[in-house]
Amino acid sequence: MYILFIGVALVLYSEYLFRKTRKFKEEAVEIEARVVEIIEEFNIRSTRTFDKYLYYPVLEFEDLYGKQIRRKLNQGSSPPSYILNQKVKILYKPDEPENMTTPTNIYLPAYLVLSMGLICLVGGLLGYIENYIQF
Repeated sequence: MYILFIGVALVLYSEYLFRKTRKFKEEAVEIEARVVEIIEEFNIRSTRTFDKYLYYPVLEFEDLYGKQIRRKLNQGSSPPSYILNQKVKILYKPDEPENMTTPTNIYLPAYLVLSMGLICLVGGLLGYIENYIQF
């Protein structure tokens, strides 16, 4: 029965994430940035030999007010997804240029939470049907 409540909570949280992401996209400006550096960081969570390091691009762009912004993207990958001097489309809020992201997979966290919530809901419902309804 608890799994059913967890499922409902996750589905509701995914709705919050969808709304938050949609609001960010509405307020954000899409602009081109340039990869000026790639930072290699040890991936402490990896148990595989081929992805012991994650590579984070450092992007540089000029905001709407003409200020140069240089910031590490918080999405790392192994192998590196970007190369030096590559142009990358980013989304950022003009009043918060440090809060930037790439437009690809922007809804991924919300979809993952929704998927987990739906799995819990279905599992909870099946458990409820099995335990409380006699055929």
